[in-house]
Amino acid sequence: MPGRVPLKYGARAARSRTGWTTGVEAVVAGALTLVDPVGFAPLTGRFYRWVIVGGLAALLPRALRHRVAGAVGNGALREDVLMKLMLAGRSFRRRLPVPPVYTDERVRELSVPVQVLLGARSAVHDAQAVAARLASRR
Repeated sequence: MPGRVPLKYGARAARSRTGWTTGVEAVVAGALTLVDPVGFAPLTGRFYRWVIVGGLAALLPRALRHRVAGAVGNGALREDVLMKLMLAGRSFRRRLPVPPVYTDERVRELSVPVQVLLGARSAVHDAQAVAARLASRR
């Protein structure tokens, strides 16, 4: 999806919930690949349920947490080191703003080629709706 990325948006052009930023690299490299990105549709109730259930499941004992991981669709629950890190950081106060949905005008401003990869069963948004929206804005 060719468009223009003004430098003032470079550092925030593609920011995921985990904090990875790729906008500056996109301006330098001349291309951008987004993997199941937020910002092209509102977050769904399914996403919030997934976060809450995953957070509660992370508190379970190891053996039970491993069994529950498949049922709740969260493979990270099987990563014992990651769970220890998450529990160690639970008292850390962080700001998690809900990402805004990009306007059609903002999407059209992209000047570099953009490849958007969407998960068919994404917990974040309705992938078909996002694909249809982006296809209609080319």
